Amino acid sequence: MGMSGVSLRAHPKFGGAKGPVVVAVMDGIGHRPDDGYKYNAVRIAHTPNLDLLARTAPTMELYAHGTHVGLPTDKDIGNSDVGHNAYGAGKRLKQGAKLVNEMIDDGSFNDGPVLNKLIANSIGTNTPLHLIGLLQQYRSVHSSKDHLFAIVRKAAEEGVQKIRVHGIIDGRDDEEGTAQATMEEVEAFLASFDGRDYAVASSGGREIITMDRNLDMPQNVELGWKTHVHGEGRQFTSASEGLRVTKGESGKKDQYLAPFVVARDGEPIGKIEDGHSVIFFNYRGDRAVEICQAFEKSEEDFRATGKLYFDRGRRPEVMFAGMLAYDSDAGIPSRSLVIPPPIEGTMGELLAARGIPQYAVAETTKYGHVTYFWNGNRRQPFNPDLEIYQEIPGLTQDDCPPGFDDVCAAYPWMRAVEVTTAMEDNIRRGTFRFARMNWANGDMVGHTGDTPATVLAVGVTDYQVGRLMRAVEAANGVALISSDHGNSDETVEIDKKTGRIKIGDDGKPLPRTGHTKNKVLVHAYAPSLDGRFVMRSDIVDPSIRNIAATALGFLGYDQPDHMDPSLVDFVG
Repeated sequence: MGMSGVSLRAHPKFGGAKGPVVVAVMDGIGHRPDDGYKYNAVRIAHTPNLDLLARTAPTMELYAHGTHVGLPTDKDIGNSDVGHNAYGAGKRLKQGAKLVNEMIDDGSFNDGPVLNKLIANSIGTNTPLHLIGLLQQYRSVHSSKDHLFAIVRKAAEEGVQKIRVHGIIDGRDDEEGTAQATMEEVEAFLASFDGRDYAVASSGGREIITMDRNLDMPQNVELGWKTHVHGEGRQFTSASEGLRVTKGESGKKDQYLAPFVVARDGEPIGKIEDGHSVIFFNYRGDRAVEICQAFEKSEEDFRATGKLYFDRGRRPEVMFAGMLAYDSDAGIPSRSLVIPPPIEGTMGELLAARGIPQYAVAETTKYGHVTYFWNGNRRQPFNPDLEIYQEIPGLTQDDCPPGFDDVCAAYPWMRAVEVTTAMEDNIRRGTFRFARMNWANGDMVGHTGDTPATVLAVGVTDYQVGRLMRAVEAANGVALISSDHGNSDETVEIDKKTGRIKIGDDGKPLPRTGHTKNKVLVHAYAPSLDGRFVMRSDIVDPSIRNIAATALGFLGYDQPDHMDPSLVDFVG
């Protein structure tokens, strides 16, 4: 019996595959229809193994965006966090953004005790309320401009006199070149509160400051700290001016712009001091944990973080909170504005309760997805004696300065070979009954907007798929090969109104660096079960949520009542 009070039932038609069942996530490899679009790296790449699967294995198109994975609307693009949550939970969830949106709409957001405590602190001490986060409005993957505006409105209603926004520039999820308009809109909104001192105080590109993931770029956190907290950086009279000048002089993409601060009479307006209230307003956690630790950890505990540690200099004692709990197991941050309900009854939890050995493997950049997010925002195994989690150390910025995009473009194979080798070894040793893995290439290289590199990344992934197929076949097992969202299936931007490819100032197609809303494919590869199962045709709006019950079926278990149905039906 799991924590949720739900237990697995034997499947009425099928006793389970003889060998192991593996869910393999080809991160960021979507399925775009062949409509003449020339910049689909998935179609351009040499993919003999995926082509073979499409021809010979039971295959289905799945949704991986919007309401299908718990996001607020079907305009919302999927991402790896919500995708792996959906994989593990097997049901429709209210993901972070949707939860926050609903609370804003019904007014309960304004009643949140943490938000009101931070606002009261600003009023009581007559100090600024600092809001740090990514400025997104077109593709709300990490944050939402509407959430930022909701906090500002609430603070204004309560009487906060001074607000400082530390707005990180996008250009990775939001389209390249749109940051200027977003910044100007934010500044206009802040200026609309007559008689209040509300302003953007600091900024810089998301791949340069503040936002990190799994310590890939710890120097970003240090530079963000110096920018936001100490007010270090080139000074401008407004953030929109700083963005315009910095981009014009450097010629760099939005996400790579150097940090700057807003100053009056030569003094930065947004230094964070003792007693101030600080909110990190991103709702997505995988690039939020490190900056939270910098604000909250004591010197001793911060040193113990190892690679993250840097000399913070003056460390202000602030009242700090995040939008959500970014790592609930580790208690990061200690306060959050919104507390999401626990995700119970995940397949990992149910299998652990049943005594089924499990294995998870990915390289660093996606390790948290096959563990923390897959388990319903739980980092630790449900049963350490039965679960093995293996992190393959990933490439870092040190491998190819100056940016992680350069790493991905220069090394598009990343650590796919090592991830597959680890899976092969564990299949051969028989250490698990169920496993999940992630190849990061299609997503991380897709984010560079470098078409040739992305084509190679997809080809590398395809080769690893072939290795997995051979290992699974030798073990009489099953591989469910799919993806969590699209990315590498579109490498340049398309004008939504005209359908034409957008052209940049250099006369070349404008690179697309964000995810897509295209569907993904799932291939059910099980040579030893040939003819024993078929893809169902009666599933309404099949999505990656359905893969959980599908995997359980191949393990010999019936669909739990709280999960969406399996994609396959067993026959014979």
